[in-house]
Amino acid sequence: MANKNFVVKNGLTASTVSFVDNVSNITKTVNATVDSSGALVLDANINANLRSDLSVTETSGTITLDFDYNNFYINVSGAITGWTLTNVANNIGATGTIVIRPNGQSMTDNLPTEFKTPNGESIVFKTTGLGAINYFVVSETEIICNYMGNFQ
Repeated sequence: MANKNFVVKNGLTASTVSFVDNVSNITKTVNATVDSSGALVLDANINANLRSDLSVTETSGTITLDFDYNNFYINVSGAITGWTLTNVANNIGATGTIVIRPNGQSMTDNLPTEFKTPNGESIVFKTTGLGAINYFVVSETEIICNYMGNFQ
């Protein structure tokens, strides 16, 4: 985020300044005007890119997680063999939970390479009960996570 210095001169009618904070996906716009009495009038607008929940149902194959969303519910109805991640770079600092209902179906125990677990341990997904992966996006290539499973 760049710092800007502004000089208000007599006769200024309008000036607009916009900048984007790429880390938090917030756009801030400031409009500065000088009214007829010479008073400086500031009008600010903040636009936040808020993330929302996404429900994903996969019948088989690859689970796709779009990190423009933060919480996922996956109702598995067929064998899951892999994962695809999208929009990770745009969501550094994001957190969320991936809830998995396996419904007796098998799932690959291999997480995407971006997912980092404590001590580099593998996750063994259960075929019964609910499971949950809590995550924090550190970088485009590092998502730290923890798995809890077999909630009955």
